[in-house]
Amino acid sequence: MKDLRATLRGLWLQRAPRHFLRRAHPSRAELGDAGEELAARHLRRLGWRLRGRQLRTAHGEVDLWAWHAQKAWVVEVKTRHVAWHFSGPPRPGGAPRAWSMVYRPSTSLTPKQRSRLARAARDLARRCDRQPALALVEVFVSEDGRTVEVHGPGGCLL
Repeated sequence: MKDLRATLRGLWLQRAPRHFLRRAHPSRAELGDAGEELAARHLRRLGWRLRGRQLRTAHGEVDLWAWHAQKAWVVEVKTRHVAWHFSGPPRPGGAPRAWSMVYRPSTSLTPKQRSRLARAARDLARRCDRQPALALVEVFVSEDGRTVEVHGPGGCLL
């Protein structure tokens, strides 16, 4: 029964990640998987060609691997539940709002992780004869799961 439940949750997460985040009370691993799904959809909308997900390399796991602008991109996805705080000028048609930058997802990317991702990017780029690049996509999810924003890719050449 647990296997069936896990399978159904996984399918729900893949097919409707925003709805899943609102209704399912995701675990930490499910939050990360939903963030990766949302990031992949975002990159596809921007014209990136996804080549792989959750790839195991000699240097560790790569969240997303994509091609764009003649480069082989290793994309790290950071997803966090974050709080809204109300400050600054009002947004058109609504109350002023902004994400709390105290817990910005990108702050959890350590120099050691960045180095590991750079090595993985070089390795994957060598396989396909493209220039390596590294990108970060941040996924912000409100505490109740009702608001989701995808920011990125913020890229840097290696």
